[in-house]
Amino acid sequence: PARVLERMKRILEKRHEGVLFWEQLSIARMAREARLPLLLVHDADDREIPFSHALAIQNEAPGCELVQTQGLGHHKILRNGKVAQQVVNFLKSRPAGNHS
Repeated sequence: PARVLERMKRILEKRHEGVLFWEQLSIARMAREARLPLLLVHDADDREIPFSHALAIQNEAPGCELVQTQGLGHHKILRNGKVAQQVVNFLKSRPAGNHS
């Protein structure tokens, strides 16, 4: 919703004052520059954000692990048990404090 988007924009702009401008926001660039292990879960049927965006992020972020789901769309993916287990497994596979 527009009100949520506006609130998110205000929070991000305040947090990154002088560094980040909303028009320059690039998740792909942020992923590349973070140099952290990244698990990206995206549904092929997402009507809000095209799957091509996930592919662009994966191309920018070395070592990015992309999990493609089918039939979950943009919201059901958050409540899917199989997806949740994949996220847990990803987190467990990373030693605490190790971001390389």
